Amino acid sequence: MKIYSFGEETKPAILLLPGTCCHWKRNFGHVIPLLQEHFYVLCASYDGFDETEDSTFPNMLIETAKLENYIQKNLGGQLFAAYGCSLGGSFVGLMVQRKKIHIRHGILGSSDLDQGSSFGTWAMAKAMTPLLGKMLRSGKLPVWAKKKMEEKAGAEYAQAMLQLFGCSAATQELPSMAFVSNTSIFNQFFSDMVTPLEDDIYVPGTKIHCFYAVKMGEEYENRYRRHFVDPDIRYHAMQHEELLACYPEQWVEEVLASCRLDGRGMEENDFEERHFTEAERVQAEITESGNPRKPEGEDGKKMLERMNESHHNVTGWALSLWEIQGNDNILDIGCGGGAALSRMAEHVTDGHLTGIDYSPVSVETSRATNTESVAAGKMEILEGSVEKLPFEAETFDKIVTVESFYFWPNPQENLKEVRRVLKTGGTFLLVADIYEKPGLPREVKDNIRKFHLFNPTMEQFKNLFREAGFAETRIHTKDGEDWICVEGTK
Repeated sequence: MKIYSFGEETKPAILLLPGTCCHWKRNFGHVIPLLQEHFYVLCASYDGFDETEDSTFPNMLIETAKLENYIQKNLGGQLFAAYGCSLGGSFVGLMVQRKKIHIRHGILGSSDLDQGSSFGTWAMAKAMTPLLGKMLRSGKLPVWAKKKMEEKAGAEYAQAMLQLFGCSAATQELPSMAFVSNTSIFNQFFSDMVTPLEDDIYVPGTKIHCFYAVKMGEEYENRYRRHFVDPDIRYHAMQHEELLACYPEQWVEEVLASCRLDGRGMEENDFEERHFTEAERVQAEITESGNPRKPEGEDGKKMLERMNESHHNVTGWALSLWEIQGNDNILDIGCGGGAALSRMAEHVTDGHLTGIDYSPVSVETSRATNTESVAAGKMEILEGSVEKLPFEAETFDKIVTVESFYFWPNPQENLKEVRRVLKTGGTFLLVADIYEKPGLPREVKDNIRKFHLFNPTMEQFKNLFREAGFAETRIHTKDGEDWICVEGTK
């Protein structure tokens, strides 16, 4: 094994760990110059996968011990951050679990953390090794496999992943992987899946961050939460390692945000250590206790009442983009405190309004806000989830959600469910007072991290709506604000 280093040793050290059958240059060559501005960068080159050595990958535990020995010898056993690309995330988890060294920030890059039985995994590894070996030696993916990847995720992502993996033309910057032996491939593939990662891993002073590629499926988020206590799940509407492969600048921003570094490489204070006025502190405590993800208790009611006021302007702006008809049948998903329903009730005279929220406190508060409309039969407010809306297909003329998309459990699949109950030709408005872009205020970034908000970019919103099947998507933003309204037509 070799460790390659870049930049100034006085800066915080970050260790980069490649993915399965990957070369460190192919995984990280395009982001190292960007990271050097903030970090002392170390790149691991595994046994059997470095062209300058005559070696064979042994197994995960032996390789983990070598990493730990390097960190103990050269960094005093302390590592500021470690990023694991796919397979590399397993190394991050193992090093944290073993407690031989201390890692302040462990970052898993959409790792799958697969675990399997010895026999089943052995058979799978035996079957996969010749295919992987042929791919690395030829630098080409089988035509059928490449076509399938392009159909699933698009040509740009497919090409970037092929380059990341090694199935693209070798250049001076991107070395050929033809030297890798089938033994190294088998050992790495097999030992990764049979080396156990414990559940509920917790080490004081270590924070685990997981770059969750939502399009992989929610089972991967469940794994992160099973293996680690209170992980920082950072949601991206992307495929496996798409952030690293296709959006290097945004990837670096996410690494910096995870490590809480400012532009000078200085670590920022934690959220709780920032200065608040007494009024701000009280409101922050109510928000945390009230649980923005699923309001609960008396503080949840207080928070919803405050949100009815704080969301007033962004809601009015977004609804002004709609031409609400008197006979419209409209659904509000995540209706919260009921203010949006109340405003729409002013325009819906002969139609019907339905609100739905999975928080009983939100349902209660929303009904109280709209007592007259509910009593008159003009409005119905139900308890339920966007995961499975309790309505027939083609039910609603219009659907809206205000400030709730951040918390949807599986955004891509949930959007398909929204489209299912929307009438053909109908429109869906997704309203939020922030979206991912450069220059967000620090307090906004703090809240995104603290409450694990799913906060896509404009382009990611377009992709999500397109893949959910919406025929047309329009993006609206407000000058001077960070507001966004995504309008999808079925």
